[in-house]
Parts: sequence; C-alpha cells; structure tokens
Amino acid sequence: MTSQSSNFASPEFLLLATHIITCFEIPLCIYGAYCIQFKTPVKMKSVKWVMLNVHFWSTVSDITICLIGVPYLHIPCVAIHVLGFFDAPGEILYCLLTCLLALGVSLIAIYENRFYATIGQNSIWHHLRKIYLPLMCIFPPISSLPVWTILPSQENARPCDETLFLENIHMVNKKIFILSVDPLVIVLWGVVCSCIITIPIISFFTLTFLKLLERQRNHKYSFRTIQMQKNFLLSMSIQFGSFLMLIIIPLILLHSSVIFWFHSQVLNNFITIMFSSFGTGSPVVMIFVYKPYRQFTLSIFRRNRKKESQIDTIQVQSTI
Repeated sequence: MTSQSSNFASPEFLLLATHIITCFEIPLCIYGAYCIQFKTPVKMKSVKWVMLNVHFWSTVSDITICLIGVPYLHIPCVAIHVLGFFDAPGEILYCLLTCLLALGVSLIAIYENRFYATIGQNSIWHHLRKIYLPLMCIFPPISSLPVWTILPSQENARPCDETLFLENIHMVNKKIFILSVDPLVIVLWGVVCSCIITIPIISFFTLTFLKLLERQRNHKYSFRTIQMQKNFLLSMSIQFGSFLMLIIIPLILLHSSVIFWFHSQVLNNFITIMFSSFGTGSPVVMIFVYKPYRQFTLSIFRRNRKKESQIDTIQVQSTI
C-alpha cells in the first residue's frame, strides 16, 4: 500500500484525528482559562490578561482547525478542501491565518510586557510602544490581504496535475480553493510573517534576560524578586518552545514540500494535525511550567486521593 492510498492519507482519518483532539482540547482549554482567571497570584497580576489573550487565540485557532474548518491540504499545490461545518475554504483559510498570526502577536505582547516592566519604562521604548503595539494589533487581519489581491480565478486556475486534487478525495462536491498559482509567493509571505513574529520575541526575551542578570550582579533588587522574574521568563520560554515545535515545525515541512515540489498526502494530514495540537499542548505546558497552576492541579489530585482513602477506610470500618 503506497503512502497516497494509505488510510492515513484519507479525509476520514483527518476528520477522526481532529475530532479526537477536540474532545481533549475543549475541557483542557476551559480548565486553563479557569486557572489563569482565578488562580493567578497577585504577583503575576500584570501578566494575567496577556496570558489570557494567548490562551484565547490558541483556543480559537485550534477550534477553527479541528472543528469549523478542518483543512485538507493539497501540497505542493497551494490549495485546500475544508472538511468541517462550512464549505467556504477561502473564508476559513483567511480566518485561520488571521487567528494563527494573532496567536503569534499575543506571544509578542507577553515578552514585550516583561521587557517594558524591566527596561522600557525609562527608555525611548516608552514612546515607541505606543506606535508598535497598535501596528502589531492590526497586523494579523491585514497581513494576508496582499496575497488575496493576487488570487487566481478559482474557475480556471489549475496549478498542478488534476490528480493531486482528486487523490484520496471521495467528496468531490466539496469546493477546492487555490490560493496561488505560484507557490513560491506563498512561501515568501510565510517566511516574512514568521520573521515578523519570531524576531521580536527573541529580541525581547534576550534583552530582558540580560538585564535581569545585570541587576542580579549589581544587587539592585532583592535576589527573590529577580529570581521570580527569571522563573516567569523561563516558564514563558518553555511555553514558547512548545509553540515553535507545534507551529514552526509544520510550517517548515509545509514550505519545504512546496519548494521541493514534494507531494505526500500522509504528510499533509499530519501537518494539519500538528497545527491542531497546539491548543491541546499549550494548556498542558502552561499548567506544569507555572508553579501556581501546577500546585493547584496537584492539589486536586491529592484531594481526590484523600477522599478515596477516607471512603476506603469507612468501608473497611463498616465491614468490621
């Protein structure tokens, strides 16, 4: 059985996988939102809303992928079907790209928040951020508009062999949406957007961390205060690392398939699954890397274990 005729290449497998992810994702996201809203300590109050913003866009992005849209990719052709509730692939793709970019911008906001609190209040950044932050807020909805202005005619455009569209597709009544007849244009757009998101995050993190190390050497602040700030920054970086693994890695695979004109529907399906896994992985990482959320979660398990132990003791006493 070839990779193209494998069950892993079928739209049914993709639907099943994304729906299973959704079953885990929704309760995890609700629990993560509860932790941020009600279990964030006072000392983390300044980052509470930016963390909730990251969590919101992560959840919306995943629901769009796993439930509303479920994009069935045709790479290296820059074309998709959608297997979700709405057979509107162009609109779904625009919303998905906007949500993913909004997720990236929300991560920038957290690192910028720490940078501003540590360095920026008494620097020129105090004035520049009044321009930078609004620009980043409008970046997600407008960044893909240049690509939409050069959309090919959906009735006539066929960027590659027709068999690549119909391979493993049993629902031929679904619309095919072709984003571009020149895939390299999309690759270039993706690289530019990735740089706009990742370069500020790395820059804010590096500058903030170096400043904290300098303060620790000069004893300008208490060791406990600096250590708390460093721990939060490192915890946030672990969460950002999960973002890189589940978002950047499939982006690299997607771009590589386009550049080298490699077609594997199995790989295309797993790229979609990796994108959809971020909303499930992100709350899990968040709960375990941030001490207040981790302690609260562990306390629930301890409480349940204690109740079970008490019930067992009562049952034994009743038997005696």
